[in-house]
Amino acid sequence: MYLYFQPQAGLNDILTLIDRLLHYCKIFNRTLLLDTLNSPYNINFSDYFSLNLPNIIYDMNEINRICTDETSVYPAFLSSKMNDILTGVCQFTFSMSGYTYAGNLIKLPTVACSEKIIVYPACGGGYGYKIFKELTLAPLVRAACKERHALIPTPYLCIQVRNTDSKSDYKKLYEENKALIHSYKSIYIATDDKHTVEFFKSTGLPIYNWTTYNTEAESYSLHYDSSINPHKKIIDLLSDIYIITRSDNLLSNSKGNFITLVRTCIEHKADVMKQFE
Repeated sequence: MYLYFQPQAGLNDILTLIDRLLHYCKIFNRTLLLDTLNSPYNINFSDYFSLNLPNIIYDMNEINRICTDETSVYPAFLSSKMNDILTGVCQFTFSMSGYTYAGNLIKLPTVACSEKIIVYPACGGGYGYKIFKELTLAPLVRAACKERHALIPTPYLCIQVRNTDSKSDYKKLYEENKALIHSYKSIYIATDDKHTVEFFKSTGLPIYNWTTYNTEAESYSLHYDSSINPHKKIIDLLSDIYIITRSDNLLSNSKGNFITLVRTCIEHKADVMKQFE
């Protein structure tokens, strides 16, 4: 018995939902199937991470083997749709009540059901560090993060700016902290907005940033940008987390759960650094 989860949001939201859905699976004696290949990141989770937690499968090769069109599925209107779901043919639509398919709302059953697979696409924020600290990062991830970090002269200040779906007044942040910012040898800008990078470069600061920006949209979260190579997208994200955590200081007036995640990483810096060793 399985719960197939297709995340529709960023990394912190995915981690938060893994935690919630593992609790659900424990109650209803199911195994969580995590499909990030059909998430905004378009990656096989097992290529980049491993999770030493029970009742979760996150390798798409195994998930494809488990899920077939002959498998019984909840909700009933998704019966015989598993192949289309796994190959991305079946697309879910966001509504304020949750995700829908062909106008039908997809919700988790609140009582035990007999179907082999429950299908659940979802997004939603919360405290992602609880699962983040359980991640083991693949060697290719650790190597890429360390390589980028080594290029930044130390000591360095990190400025984190979320400025797409949620806006930050980064110019005010700069003006209020100008003396501190200019006192650092290097500045790393961790941001989803290329205009933020351009602004800080215009001040004459020694700016470092390796994020890939392809979209022309002004309010488009990077994890939703399908024009960015999936490998680059996830490496950019994890490098930001690593570089932020190793920074000598962090400035941010951003809102949202990602800044909470990285602040928590800084609070537990020694433990997080072990994950990248």
